[in-house]
Amino acid sequence: MNHRITKVAAFLLLFADAHASCSIADDRMQSQHFFNTFCVSCHGMEKSKADLRLDQIDVQQWNDPSLLNDIYTAIESGEMPPEDAPKFPEPDQFKALQKVLRNQLHLLAEKQKPGMLKRLSRVEYQNTVNDVFGSDFSLLDRLPLDNIEAGFNNNADNLHMSVFDMELYFNVANLIAESVVSDKPAPRVVVYSTKDTDIDTHSHKDNTNGFAPSLSLASRPLVFATQSIQIKINPSVKTSGVYRIVPKGFYIQAKFVAGSRVEERLPAVTDISEINTNDTPPTDHSMSYFLRKNSGVGQSIVTVIPKNAAWKDFNPSIGFTTQLSSDDTIVLRCNSVKGGGPQRMFCIETATITGRVYESWPPDTYFYKTYCKDIDASAGYEACQAILKRLARKLFRGPVSDAEMQQFYKHAMKAVAQDRSIFSGLQAGIRGMLCSPKFLFKQEGESGPLDNYAIAARMSYFLWNSLPDEMLFELARQGKLKDPKVRREQTLRMLQAARTDRFVRDYVYQWLDLKKLKIIEPDLSIFTVDEFDLVRDQIKEEPVEFFKEVLSSNLSLVNFIDSDFVMITPELNYIYRIEGHPVATPSKRPGASKISPKDYRPKEITSEFSKVMLDEKDRYRGGLLSQAGFMLMTTNNGEYTNPFYRGAWVLKSFYGDHLETPEDLEISAISPPTKTETIKETIDAHRADASCNICHKKMDPLGIALENFDVIGRWRDQYTDVSNYAPKGNKKGGRFPVDARTVHIDGRAFEGPQGLKTILMEDKERFSKAFVENMLSYAMARELNFLDREHIEQLYEQSANTNFRLRDILLEIVSSDYFTRR
Repeated sequence: MNHRITKVAAFLLLFADAHASCSIADDRMQSQHFFNTFCVSCHGMEKSKADLRLDQIDVQQWNDPSLLNDIYTAIESGEMPPEDAPKFPEPDQFKALQKVLRNQLHLLAEKQKPGMLKRLSRVEYQNTVNDVFGSDFSLLDRLPLDNIEAGFNNNADNLHMSVFDMELYFNVANLIAESVVSDKPAPRVVVYSTKDTDIDTHSHKDNTNGFAPSLSLASRPLVFATQSIQIKINPSVKTSGVYRIVPKGFYIQAKFVAGSRVEERLPAVTDISEINTNDTPPTDHSMSYFLRKNSGVGQSIVTVIPKNAAWKDFNPSIGFTTQLSSDDTIVLRCNSVKGGGPQRMFCIETATITGRVYESWPPDTYFYKTYCKDIDASAGYEACQAILKRLARKLFRGPVSDAEMQQFYKHAMKAVAQDRSIFSGLQAGIRGMLCSPKFLFKQEGESGPLDNYAIAARMSYFLWNSLPDEMLFELARQGKLKDPKVRREQTLRMLQAARTDRFVRDYVYQWLDLKKLKIIEPDLSIFTVDEFDLVRDQIKEEPVEFFKEVLSSNLSLVNFIDSDFVMITPELNYIYRIEGHPVATPSKRPGASKISPKDYRPKEITSEFSKVMLDEKDRYRGGLLSQAGFMLMTTNNGEYTNPFYRGAWVLKSFYGDHLETPEDLEISAISPPTKTETIKETIDAHRADASCNICHKKMDPLGIALENFDVIGRWRDQYTDVSNYAPKGNKKGGRFPVDARTVHIDGRAFEGPQGLKTILMEDKERFSKAFVENMLSYAMARELNFLDREHIEQLYEQSANTNFRLRDILLEIVSSDYFTRR
C-alpha cells in the first residue's frame, strides 16, 4: 500500500513539474508574440537599439532576471514601446505582458535567495578591528577589493572569497595581532648621516648665515659654528612612539667667517684644528632640539625656528628622548657657541635614533587597559583564555561556546608554552580569530527570521559600519531586538553617536560617486593651484555635511533637489560668493607648478561648516546640483564642462538610471569647445549618430541645464573654459553667451539650474522611490530583486506619509519586519 502511495505521489510531482514547465514555456511564447508584434522594429535582427534583441527570446534569456526586470521596468514606466513606434499595444495587451513577466520574475526571485554568508566589506572590516582593539589602523589598501559593479560595496552577493583573498586576510591578521599585543619588542636602531643628506642644514633662503658650514671630509660633517645655525634630521619613523636620539660627531677649534649674499659666499670656518674625539666635552656644552612637521614637496625652503620657540635643552653626549611621528622633522641648534674669535665647535656626522622606547611594559594603550588590566607577561594560560573569550564575543558579534573556542585556545596554548608569555598566546589567538569565517562573514543563517544577535549586527553595520556596542549586545541577549519599538528607540540613539558619521560618509561617497574627486583637479588656466588648495578638501566634505544636516534635522529628501540653505565654509564661499558670509583668501604655494596632492600637503583647513540660509538671489545654490565637487568631477579632466557627464550623473543620482553602453558600440570622443564652437554645438554633432542618441536624449538636457556653472561651480553667463572663446564672426574677441535652454526627453522645455530643479521637483516621486530603494539595498547589504518590490512600495508609501523625511525613512527601514529577515 505504501509503495503504491509513493508511486502516485511521485507521478503527481512529475505531472506538476511538467505542468509548470509547460506554463513557463507558454508564458515565454506569449511574451515572444508581444515582442514580435511591437518591439522587433527597434530590437530585432536588422536593428538592435541598446544592443538588445527581442526577436528570439531563448530559455537562457527567459531565465535572466536582470534582462526581464529591465524590460518590465521600461514597460511599467511607459518608456517602451516609444510613442512613435510603428505599432502600439492596447492596454489589455500591456497588462497581459506585465503579468507573464511578473510571474517569471517571481519564480526567478524565489531561486535567487540571498547568500547564507555576507563577507565584511573593507570599510566594515577596518572599522570593526579599530573598534574592538581601540586602534587606528588604515587597512583598506591591504584588504581584498570590494566588487561594486552592482549597488554598494557592502552588497554581499558580490563580495566573494578566493585563495588569494585568504592570503591577504592572513597577512592583515598577522599585522594586527603583532601591533596590538606582543612581548616587549627590541628597539630598532637607525643611523642617519650628513653624507646621505638625512642630516642637513635648516635655514631660510634670505639668511645666508643660517647655513651650516661643511668640512671637506668624506663624511661631509656639518659645523654648529654659531647659535643661529640650525641643522635638521629627517627620520623615517613608520610608527609613532617614544624614541631616543643621540647626535654623534667631533669637535674642532675654528673661526667663523660670515657669508655674503652680495659676494655670493656661504658661511665658512677657518683656522681649523681638530680636537681629539675621545676628549670629554666641556660641561657647558649644550644643545637644544625642536620638532616641526615635515614641510613636504614644494616647501623645501622653510622659515627657521625662532629663538623664543619651545626649544628643549639636552646634553649631546647623552642625547634626548621624545615622542616622534612619521611627519616629524628634528631641528638641532648649539647653545654653547659664542660670537667672536676662534672657539670650540661641534661637528655632526651622524645621529642614532633608537626606538620605540618603553619605560614600562605593557604600554598604556586601549587594548592593554581594556583587556589586560593587572596582567603581566608571566600571567598563566587561564588568563589568556578569559581574554580571548571576551574578544571573541565582540569579533564574532555574539556568544561563543567553549567548544567553538577550542581551536583558538590550542593556538594560544602552543604560543604560551613556547615563549612563556601570555602576550604571545594572545597574539596567536587573535590571529586565528581574525582569519575565522565567524569574523570575516556576518552570520545570518539560511533563511527566515534573523536571531537577535544577527539583528544587532545588521543594525550596527547599517548605521555605524561596524560591530554592535554593549547596549545592542545586551538587548540581543535579552531577546528584545525583535520588538520594532525597541529597534526604533535604538535607531534614534545610534543616530546620535559619532559613529554615524561613518555611515553618512560611506553612503554619500557611493551614492554620489565622490571617489572621482580624488583624481581630478581644475585646469590651472581656470582655477589656480593656490585657489584649489583652499577648497581641495572642502569640496569633498560639502555633500557629506549637507547630508548630515538633512539627517540630523529630519528634513525631506526634496532638499537634495532644492533647499533654502547651504552648508559651507569661508573657503567654499571663495567660489560661491554668498553675501553676508565670510570669504577666505588663498595663500601662495611655494613654486608655480601644479604639484600632485600625493606629493604636496597644502595647509590644513580647519574652518567648520555652517548652515547659511539663502535669499532669493542666491537660491540657485540650494540642494546638491550646484555644489563645486559635482561640477568639477563631471568635467573633461577639469578643462571644460561636459553636459554628457553632468547629465549622466544627474540621471544616476536623482533618477536611479544607470546608463549602460552596449559592448559593440563604437563611441567617438566628444570634440572639445573651440574659438568658434560651443560645447552645446559639439554635442549636437555627436548626437547625430542614432546609436548614440538613445542615451544622449536622456542625459544631455539634464547636463546642458547646468552649463551656467564652470568647472569649479562658479556662475557664468559667458563661456570662459577656452582662451579667446569668441563667437563666429565676432572680431572683437568677445565670448560665447551660455545657452542653457533645453528640452527634456518627454518634451518639457526648461532652462538653467532652476529649470532643472523644477523638472526634478515635478519628478520627485521617481527620485524619492530611487532613493528609498538605494537606502534599502544599503541597509540589507544586498542587491534587491523582484520579490523586494512589495516591500519597496510599502516603504515608499510609509515615507510619503511623513513627507520623505530622511531620519524617518531610516526609522521605517529598521523597525520593519522585513529588516529582520534574510
